[in-house]
Amino acid sequence: MSAESTIAAINELVPKTETHGVLHDTKYAVRGGRLPAWVRTVARVLNVLPFIRTTTDGRVAPAGFAFGRSNKVRKFARHVARRARSTDGLSIAIGHASCPDDAYELECLLRQYLPHIKRLIITELGAGLGVHTGPGTLIASFQPFTTPADVMG
Repeated sequence: MSAESTIAAINELVPKTETHGVLHDTKYAVRGGRLPAWVRTVARVLNVLPFIRTTTDGRVAPAGFAFGRSNKVRKFARHVARRARSTDGLSIAIGHASCPDDAYELECLLRQYLPHIKRLIITELGAGLGVHTGPGTLIASFQPFTTPADVMG
């Protein structure tokens, strides 16, 4: 594909892509200004595991929560699966901050909950995202599955 076609394809997929995350500790996101301090306070007082998401304008916002901090990966996998269920074929990217075992567990659970996954990759989070989310963070992005032939028409 040409550079112009590639950029057009990416621009078409951006609004169809959702990104959700679960933080091991919200202090990094609050300290970096990505989450309001009240989210950390509520999470601590109520002993909930907050989920985050990116908004259509690129901000990070609360996306829900689960009670208790145990079984973090399973709870996050259910959260992602509920939001991705309506798509026929999915491409999923899992990012992790120094927790590859959690990323692998998330992959296994998502494949179980979402049998229509066509492509799934796991990668480490980069330093820019990692500094704002902290170690132990898991991110899952999903979008409709496409191939170059789909994009090129």
